[in-house]
Amino acid sequence: MDSGLNYCSVLVADENASSRTILVSALNEIGFGYVRSVSNGAMAMMHLTQSVGSPMNSSTPPVDLIVSEWDMDPVGGLMLAKWVRNSVHSPNRLMPMAIISGNLDAEKVEQARQAGINSVMAKPFTMDKLKAHLLALLKSNPVFVKNSTYFGPDRRRRKGDVVLSEHRLMRDITNEDLGQGTHPDLGGFTLPNYMKQIMAGHARESIDRSALSWASTLLKDYNQDYADWIADDVKAMRNALKIIIDGGEHRGRALSVLHTHSLRMVREGDAMNYPLISALARTLKAAFEGTEGNRGQVLEVAETSVQGLEAVIKEHVSGRSGAVAYALEASLYSMERKLRSINPGHISYSASLMTG
Repeated sequence: MDSGLNYCSVLVADENASSRTILVSALNEIGFGYVRSVSNGAMAMMHLTQSVGSPMNSSTPPVDLIVSEWDMDPVGGLMLAKWVRNSVHSPNRLMPMAIISGNLDAEKVEQARQAGINSVMAKPFTMDKLKAHLLALLKSNPVFVKNSTYFGPDRRRRKGDVVLSEHRLMRDITNEDLGQGTHPDLGGFTLPNYMKQIMAGHARESIDRSALSWASTLLKDYNQDYADWIADDVKAMRNALKIIIDGGEHRGRALSVLHTHSLRMVREGDAMNYPLISALARTLKAAFEGTEGNRGQVLEVAETSVQGLEAVIKEHVSGRSGAVAYALEASLYSMERKLRSINPGHISYSASLMTG
């Protein structure tokens, strides 16, 4: 079966050119017949979108497996996984995905699991280890499950009935079609092993994918986007700001939370078609980086920025059109005047639009 790798297509996402070249070479040497690479998650999303209906010998062949680095700019592996599993634009929400990183820890592994990533692998690795890891992933054909907060491979250690909030029991989630049972948000997907057919050399156009089309149809009403994926981060930012305002003993940790989340949102927002997220996060970050201005000004800008982020999340304000977007832009321009006295080096919102 290993020789069947020649029929498989892999997309590599890694922003480090040297690491990306090494990984592509390793996959070619292992025997994968189609290996393409991109430098970040945003480019991977574009590749996956363009791959629909493309021939195998094209620059964007249909993808069987994603191998992604965790840390990439502007969009990393975690956000890429959330897009693959939950976006209406994803060509295949059940696509296998592996994360590799030289900086894995328990928190990242748990985040990967919650995002529906099939497996994680730490760098450095040997050729044999990489091959064994990916072969096991391709041969596994996991059941996928959906509940109110998760969609991805079934990772429950104990199978069986699911206890609903109403204290009713649902039959084994893996045996109940999504939305067809006792709860509209719960269900499972047990699909044929398409990878086994591909690795056996069956022509892709001859493979019956009606089960995958059925699963996609059931999932069409369960869509999320970037605003949904950062909602918990914005809540964490709100809590961190409260600690800073109250002068709590964990102020240093709270500042770190604000910096970490805002820095990532500055990078991601524009790439995910949420420019106001980038602008508001940039403003929040600049307020605490300023060396001038008084505490009241800093906290006023920070509070307004977090309120803006919460409004974007609530209303899903993608792009720059609509009443909410216009109101937020006006708020941003107002904050710019305050930021001139707090952080003279801050790049204004209008300037960032021109250079972004």
